[in-house]
Amino acid sequence: MYRRDGELHRMAATHGMSPEFEAIARQRVWRPSRETVTTRAALEGRIVQVLDPATDPEYAFRDNARRVNMRTTLGVPLLREGEPVGVIGLARSHVKPFTQSV
Repeated sequence: MYRRDGELHRMAATHGMSPEFEAIARQRVWRPSRETVTTRAALEGRIVQVLDPATDPEYAFRDNARRVNMRTTLGVPLLREGEPVGVIGLARSHVKPFTQSV
């Protein structure tokens, strides 16, 4: 989970991340952009899913995604009065779309 802090987003909480990925994620602060799934959700104010960030040309950290085996990802914006105040990010270690039932 990422929380907005002014114009930036910072990691606020994690669960089930590999220690390597968590270390990478905690070092970064994000601006809403097209670089990652969570930053896209913050930019667009809508749910964003990428089936495989390792092959997505807009995903800025393809090598990290491959290294930590992060495949299908989902970003869900947390909105207050229509404005993103944070993002919940989910990821799988295999390519499989997230659906309403999963």
